[in-house]
Amino acid sequence: MAAINLNEAETHLPAMPSASKRVRPSHESMKIAIAIRLFSPEIGGVEGVARALASGLVRQGHDVHVFTSEPKDCALDGVTLHRVRGWQFSSIAKTLSFPYFAKKAIAEQHFDIVHAFTRMPGADIYRLADPPQKAHLERNYQGLKRVFAKLSLRNSTILRLERQIYEDHRTTLVTNSYRTRRDLECYCAVDGSRVSVIRNGVDPERFHPGLRKEFRQAILDELGIPEEARILLFMGNDFRRKGLTQTVQALETLQGRQTDEAPIHLIVVGLERSPSFRRDVEARGLSPTVHFMGRCKNSERFYGAADVFILPTREDPFANTILESLASGVPVITTRTNGAGEIVESPLEGTVVASADDCDAMADATSNLLQGKDLAAIRQACRSRAMHYSWDQAVRHFEALYRSHIDEPSAPAPHNRQGIHYLAPELKPAFADSPDIFGAIMAVSGESKRSIDQRQTVRVEIEGKGYFLKKHRGVGWKEILKNLASLKRPTLSARTEWEGIQTLQALGISTLSPVAYGQRGRNPANIHSFLMTRELEGMVKLSLIHHKFESLPDKQIQLIRRELIQAVAKLAKRFHAAGCAHADFYLCHFMVKDRDWSQFAAGDELDLHLIDLHRMRRYRKLPCSKRIKEIGALFYSATHLELTKAERDLFTRHYCDPETNSDFWKNVCQRIIRLAASKKRLLKKRSA
Repeated sequence: MAAINLNEAETHLPAMPSASKRVRPSHESMKIAIAIRLFSPEIGGVEGVARALASGLVRQGHDVHVFTSEPKDCALDGVTLHRVRGWQFSSIAKTLSFPYFAKKAIAEQHFDIVHAFTRMPGADIYRLADPPQKAHLERNYQGLKRVFAKLSLRNSTILRLERQIYEDHRTTLVTNSYRTRRDLECYCAVDGSRVSVIRNGVDPERFHPGLRKEFRQAILDELGIPEEARILLFMGNDFRRKGLTQTVQALETLQGRQTDEAPIHLIVVGLERSPSFRRDVEARGLSPTVHFMGRCKNSERFYGAADVFILPTREDPFANTILESLASGVPVITTRTNGAGEIVESPLEGTVVASADDCDAMADATSNLLQGKDLAAIRQACRSRAMHYSWDQAVRHFEALYRSHIDEPSAPAPHNRQGIHYLAPELKPAFADSPDIFGAIMAVSGESKRSIDQRQTVRVEIEGKGYFLKKHRGVGWKEILKNLASLKRPTLSARTEWEGIQTLQALGISTLSPVAYGQRGRNPANIHSFLMTRELEGMVKLSLIHHKFESLPDKQIQLIRRELIQAVAKLAKRFHAAGCAHADFYLCHFMVKDRDWSQFAAGDELDLHLIDLHRMRRYRKLPCSKRIKEIGALFYSATHLELTKAERDLFTRHYCDPETNSDFWKNVCQRIIRLAASKKRLLKKRSA
């Protein structure tokens, strides 16, 4: 086979036979090509999904061909394997060469459906194995680091391949979670109607509650764990992303709270790539209760030993281990950033915490599950939930998708979405017939709420629902130069707030819900953009909430204030620990759901929302000077509430970390004094 230039490979990929030229087979059986670079039975994740799907399709009578560059034996009964040449000398070579040669091999035969599990433009179906690369880079890199990451040869290659796939409306996209579908909509400007959500399945014969009786005692004996011990299980190969450090911290918190005699142990299953995690366990003095098992076959036996499965992953489209654990009758604790968390519906099945860094919430959730009295009900609920997601069901969904694609292979490319980066389905009927959706939204009028220079905020109603629309019409060079002269980064468009919303959602911090975002223009001084968000109904600003319970008994008021202060402190700590700076961190930008405050009790949920993010910035690590400004502004904005010393100490206690020493709080006090003096001078100037 002739050599190809790697830089040209992605733009000279062989043409895939057009689905629109194919005729749907008269019989039920289809000839299906599956393209996946690795197909080993020893690898989990997308490889396991592809093997399960291929086996299921064969059982349904379809002719399945798998195109792979897998060097090992990966035969599968009834599946025809095709070895595809590919270069292995670098990750870029693998990324580009496999789709090139796979498409050439596929083009030599006629297939009803070409299903790609790897980034291969031109396929009928593309099932995402990972979050979109653009979403990954936007979430995990900041500032110049993000710029250089996007410019790296590997990332730029992946971004170009994904852009070709997403811009080709002949390709139907498949994800295994709504989280990944939202990533495609929010980061890649993909119309959600092109994306099908098909959950992963689980093997109920391999993973079942009977594993406990079969393996628990043997594993306890093997590891020297007392019979009465409670076992936490962590399983994953990327310890940093999957949250092992946070799991160990939650274990430490649990052991510090223990009042009974039953010890708590943690079993860690997965490939260790760094000794730092063992060192962290040793430094915390937890070595006797943390057991590293390495990468193991027959992982199902560890579910048999576990009382609770914990996976505080930072980013996962859909961790299969959640389904495996539930099928084994073991409740789970995971995070909102794990797409598999979407299937957890009952407290008996487990808990989905807001953030991987909220170790206290994980410890609380674990404690609640370990104290569960009706273990039989817990195991039954877990098993019942998992049985909703069998591989047979997933195969039926894919069969229906294939036939639908054969009947209607091409979705029309939109002609009126130039400049539109995101448009929620609820707004599409209102603007679908507009020749220019961007211009139509910018022209929407409503009740003016704020107008500063070229930025305007209006409240609008569409189909009986309330929204807030922020329009930016270019800041001008004068404003840009003024900001630069003050060593400030100018806010050029609605993109800052759009990215801030995505960041807060990833951190598990409640904020505004966007329904539309668009941007046009390359001239920094004349960028036109907008951001539309749902109206927060039934919410009240914390700066005004004291009016809501003035008539309540003093004891009830003190309880409410105490719970609110704790909630604000925890949110602020999580926000700043992630490197975020609001720049307007005032109490009026915190909102909470209004309620009958006379019925409020300690421990009741307070879902705080942080809003107005148009000047928000994120740093790799938030400078101490920024934290001082933020906390100083927060306390200054609360002066009218006349916080007592006990209430200030309560905030300090819940916000503190190793960096917030006595000098930090002394500087915060000085900041408050300067803000008060500045306000006094401003009022004096206005009165004059």
